[in-house]
Amino acid sequence: MATLAEMQQAIEAASQQELVCVFNRAYADFGNNPDDLLEPALQAITFFLGMVAEELERREIEPLWRKAKRFAVRNSGTFKEIGKIAAVVTLGVVVGRSLTR
Repeated sequence: MATLAEMQQAIEAASQQELVCVFNRAYADFGNNPDDLLEPALQAITFFLGMVAEELERREIEPLWRKAKRFAVRNSGTFKEIGKIAAVVTLGVVVGRSLTR
């Protein structure tokens, strides 16, 4: 089971479409089976729906730095690969220049 911090991080990194989809799905499950849920499950779903709704609301008035953070988290793998390529190219240039002198 995910911790609260992991859930919050996943929610913050999700796109707008993903959040709306998850919210709608969880709300539909909750609406279709309210009597079948045990009290802890009911509380967990209610809490999760609240977290997603809060994130969607926060995005309506979201500052630019928060959008940039979410973009960086979503694309961190790409940035790492670009960094590796840049390091190899730089190393190749340095070695090539030192060999030609």
